[in-house]
Amino acid sequence: MKIKVKITLLLAILISLFALGLFSISRSEKRRTEMLFADKLREVVSAYNALSTLKGESLENFVNDYSLWDDMVRYVSTGDRAWARVYLDTTLSMFKTDAIWVVNKGLKPVYSTEHSFGKARLAGPLPAGSLSALLNRDRFPHFFVMSGGLPMEVRGAPVQPSDDDDRVVPPKGWFFAGRVWDKKFLSSLVSHDNIGMEILSAGEGGPAESYDVGKGTVSARVALPGWDGVPVGYVMLTASPTALKEQSRLADGLFTSFVVFSLLVLLVLYGLLVYWVSRPLELINRSIESESPALISGIRLDTSEVGRLADLVAGFFRQREELIIEVDSRKHAERLLIEREKSLEHMAQHDALTGLPNRFLMRDRLEQAIALAKRSRQGLAVLLMDLDNFKAVNDTMGHPAGDALLKDLAGMLRATLRETDTVARLGGDEFCIILPGLADPLAASEVASKVIELCRVPIPLDGREVFVTASIGISVYPYGGADAESLLKNADIALYRAKEQGKNTFQAHTKAMSAYITERMELGSMLRQGLDRGEFELLYQPQTDVQTGAVVCMEALIRWRNPSNGYTLPSKFIPVAEESGLIVPLGEWALKAACAQNRLWREAGIPPVRVSVNLSARQFQDPMLPEVIENALRNNGLPPDSLELEITESTIVHNVEAAGFALARMKDHGIRIAIDDFGTGYSSLSYILKFSIHTLKVDRSFIMMVPEDHDSAAIVVAVAAMARCLGLNVVAEGVEREEQMEFLRYAGCPVAQGYLISLPLPAGEAAEYLRAHPPASC
Repeated sequence: MKIKVKITLLLAILISLFALGLFSISRSEKRRTEMLFADKLREVVSAYNALSTLKGESLENFVNDYSLWDDMVRYVSTGDRAWARVYLDTTLSMFKTDAIWVVNKGLKPVYSTEHSFGKARLAGPLPAGSLSALLNRDRFPHFFVMSGGLPMEVRGAPVQPSDDDDRVVPPKGWFFAGRVWDKKFLSSLVSHDNIGMEILSAGEGGPAESYDVGKGTVSARVALPGWDGVPVGYVMLTASPTALKEQSRLADGLFTSFVVFSLLVLLVLYGLLVYWVSRPLELINRSIESESPALISGIRLDTSEVGRLADLVAGFFRQREELIIEVDSRKHAERLLIEREKSLEHMAQHDALTGLPNRFLMRDRLEQAIALAKRSRQGLAVLLMDLDNFKAVNDTMGHPAGDALLKDLAGMLRATLRETDTVARLGGDEFCIILPGLADPLAASEVASKVIELCRVPIPLDGREVFVTASIGISVYPYGGADAESLLKNADIALYRAKEQGKNTFQAHTKAMSAYITERMELGSMLRQGLDRGEFELLYQPQTDVQTGAVVCMEALIRWRNPSNGYTLPSKFIPVAEESGLIVPLGEWALKAACAQNRLWREAGIPPVRVSVNLSARQFQDPMLPEVIENALRNNGLPPDSLELEITESTIVHNVEAAGFALARMKDHGIRIAIDDFGTGYSSLSYILKFSIHTLKVDRSFIMMVPEDHDSAAIVVAVAAMARCLGLNVVAEGVEREEQMEFLRYAGCPVAQGYLISLPLPAGEAAEYLRAHPPASC
């Protein structure tokens, strides 16, 4: 009976502890149920904000794309409505826009569209308010208006002509596009069945967000800002109080069923323990008590066998000790084998230099994090990080210093991130960070900002402080991909975009970004085919004397006309050519074509004129460039001073020693050198004197502001005076107005170039211009 009492007490204690645990679980489960709809609502608001950003980017890309067309510039000037019907009206269906406005330079609408939806109707005038104040507020206006009780998003961009270097020029007008966010689209953002949506006007008050679950209400509002920043309306999301009660009742029912089931299980266990444990023990005790006297009296020991028994006992203990030694040695060998296997496994899954997880372990953890995110419905982000100037550290300080830097950076990253986060080294200076369990996708941006600031801290190496910067690409589950391959690919696309934006920053992946990268890849393939098919041509823009109007030089500008896509702006295909390396054969073609055209002009009786050709940074670093230039001049029978090469300041500073060697060889052959975009880079007088530069081309960003802006005017006057003292020629780029030309005469700037003088001309029209404006002597 004592055993039954002990078992009963043990089970009573277990039942009490189990009931107490169930009570705690019940309380936390009810609380979790109450917050379920609040969490769901936060997810809906986050999804709304994310999709709002994506649609806003799509609309901005659309207005920017159309605002760069030269045809749009001519339309704003002439008001040709027939052109608008052909090129603008079709965009209503192509880009799902509901309204388009075009405003001329005088801020008056010259064209608008009309489109009806439901009972609402959009008409020509822009929304009420000061248009002048709206345009001065931001170069790319973005605002909401309410039309027919529904919000409409409006994006705007300046209509400005394109040119060879994609420089900013004064806008000829403004282009606006509007998109109505109807109830059907807004409702599609709400994925939960028990959450409703309605649109509120700006006058309806109330908090921006409310999570008052105690009163059975869960709601939130998302503001739609107008052009002046004041909300014009709200999107209201509300959870059903009835659904909250039903969810709570469901949780209570599940708890009750669980308690009843647990009690039944404990009763069954009690019966089994009594049957299997207590009854056999009682039978054994009774048997021992009844038979022990007979067992004791029956024991007899033969004294003649005591010696042999002692030997057997001693042998037994010797064998026992030997067996223990053998077992210990085997256990030690097994431990060593296990430790070796663990070491090999660690080496196979971790980076040998930093000790961080390698690519294989990172992939495994990412797949686990994705599975957890699917079950828990929490966020997940992947960050790909690349150091911007790590190669310079290896080249200047050696690979041991670079390895030390990577180890220090790995330790700093581990100390900064959470224990649940994963930071892995993929190879070289590339790292991957996995952030599981994110409640808000914006948290990934905060982590990226923190990591970028961390990398900016100087790291001591060999008694010196080394500075590095980092570029980061972000992809967020599930928007950036639902599997590991998609998340890593899209994070890599975002990293590429971050480096393209100037490095030392981060970019989050969007669908528009993927389309942009795909477009660049297709453009690179078409660019290679276009070079083989001879689809490129040169246009020529004159540089004239501001006093006499005589032509001083003709700048050769490359253009690409594809049979299927028409003209492609240099600002789009030149960066792709730089990345792919096609800029070298493309620049060589441009150099040879410009020299050949100069020879044809001379053979046609046109007085000799100098032709300038732009050199890219990659082309300038080509060791065969001097030989290519010499062959182009020699094959066309041109003197060296008939050619001028334009390079940027950054091209020289990037590799001063190599630049000095190339420029010295060109100088020895009599070829003239011009510094393009002077004033926007380093503007160092030392390399101007060192490399014997002939011409300074003042950047158009200064010219477009004169004479109104006093600072820009002072810079232009100072550059012109300095050039006169040094015996250099000065060319003012981007001259668009007569007031600018008058200022250049006053400032003593001898040569001007821009649309006021002439647009870039084909070779035939350029010949007619040269006949009408005879060139000055080279």
